[in-house]
Amino acid sequence: MFECGALELTAGILPVSRSSNGSMAELQTIRFYLSLTADEIMAYYRGDAESIVATSDDGRRVSFPARVIRPFVSYSGVQGWFLLRYDAEGRFHSIEKIR
Repeated sequence: MFECGALELTAGILPVSRSSNGSMAELQTIRFYLSLTADEIMAYYRGDAESIVATSDDGRRVSFPARVIRPFVSYSGVQGWFLLRYDAEGRFHSIEKIR
């Protein structure tokens, strides 16, 4: 297991939940810095890791499907600040690299 990643199972990307009246639920955000080497990213590609666990800038821990960072992977791994959006039930909605 590595610092920013954990070998744990995650259900995957789920759709945004809808409120009882059918409207989109308000999304919450969490900001964190991620620094994974190419070797650490390979754990995902080998099937050894399905989730990434990181600590936000305000101290909260967040776990999300490793596959959502694929667009941000380079030859050296993944580094940078990210903003993750999730619904009221804690289900993943989206992620973007902000720096």
